[in-house]
Amino acid sequence: MYKFLFQYTDWDQVNDGYQNQRAIADIVGDYFFICPSTHFAQLFADRGMKVYYYFFTQRTSTNVWGKWMGVMHGDEVEYVFGHPLNKSLEYTDNERDLSLRMIHYFSRFAYTGMPTVTETEWPSYTRNHPKYFIWNAEKKNAFGRGPRTTACAFWNEFLPRLKGVPDPTPEACKSAMASSVSAGVSQLHSSSTIASIILLPVLVALAVVNIRRSIGRRKTYAIVV
Repeated sequence: MYKFLFQYTDWDQVNDGYQNQRAIADIVGDYFFICPSTHFAQLFADRGMKVYYYFFTQRTSTNVWGKWMGVMHGDEVEYVFGHPLNKSLEYTDNERDLSLRMIHYFSRFAYTGMPTVTETEWPSYTRNHPKYFIWNAEKKNAFGRGPRTTACAFWNEFLPRLKGVPDPTPEACKSAMASSVSAGVSQLHSSSTIASIILLPVLVALAVVNIRRSIGRRKTYAIVV
């Protein structure tokens, strides 16, 4: 417990209730979603598989949750399925445009294995070049590096070494092929973490694998965050 508090506490504002709420939200988000997804992406990319990483940062104007909670896991789903395009709902014009862009990119990825026409528009993610695409209604074609590099170094690098967990070997992940995505994921984290991160990425990956098999091309994977 103390190592988590040390990592996430804002020591200049120890008694600030809002900052402490944010710290709790960051711990939960980093542990259950962001850092496991980054670890998953790195392992697949290390083995020559194409990974396109995105980070959804749009806090929807209709969000009823407290601002300290930020953007929550799964908030992008309504955009992927066109919910903001319903004119009877109070989304902004920029949010409707974001939904259209996401539908276009997701559809292209499912059909061709690339979300954009060229790699320069959305470079694939690697450990040495951890570039991710940012989905936001106010930004177009924006990129970031990481995400949350320092926090994920704590969860994925420092903490396992502190606990004496050995690094995964290439042999341990040989079976991480498209036909056994779930089996590959099971080697990455404990079952409690997997239960939280596996659902949406695996559904997307399996859908893409089935489509890619039907057109006889190389397998491609996406990481959803």
